[in-house]
Amino acid sequence: VLGPTGCGKSTLINLMFNATINETGSSPLSVTRELQITKGYINICGNSTNNIPQKVKVNVIDTLGFCDSIFTAEQVLTMIKTTVKINVAHIDKVVIICSGRIEGEHAKAIKQFMSWLQYEKYKTNFVFIYNKAECMNPGEKTQAILHMSEMLGASQTEGITFQMFSGDGIA
Repeated sequence: VLGPTGCGKSTLINLMFNATINETGSSPLSVTRELQITKGYINICGNSTNNIPQKVKVNVIDTLGFCDSIFTAEQVLTMIKTTVKINVAHIDKVVIICSGRIEGEHAKAIKQFMSWLQYEKYKTNFVFIYNKAECMNPGEKTQAILHMSEMLGASQTEGITFQMFSGDGIA
């Protein structure tokens, strides 16, 4: 799970596992200080032919935020790359999460990871989430997703998932 500091990466992971796995909070400093790999099971809704939830084994990485309050962008990039190279044999999904204003530095950092993770080759393995959208009307939500996709160079084509998320669930 990748995204700027404070966008809700740790909160999203806690919701996935329905438990407090990662520390979260509102703070002037970043809460996540190191990459955290969580191994466990999550229930995934069935495919298009059935709606039976399936228990799936997952390894989820909670990353430091881009534009961290202590580390430089280059330090964050290096720490994430090093940890992923050492600990991960295969990446099935890359979740990129943003909220609020997407600063130029955020977009630049995200694009660096998209390039490193070969976005152009594996587009369908990327999921883009715009978080903290509970106060937006449907038109604002659509505009936020369009703005996010344009800033990141991620076209909304078939197979790429863009999703709005608010505190009460997927919007």
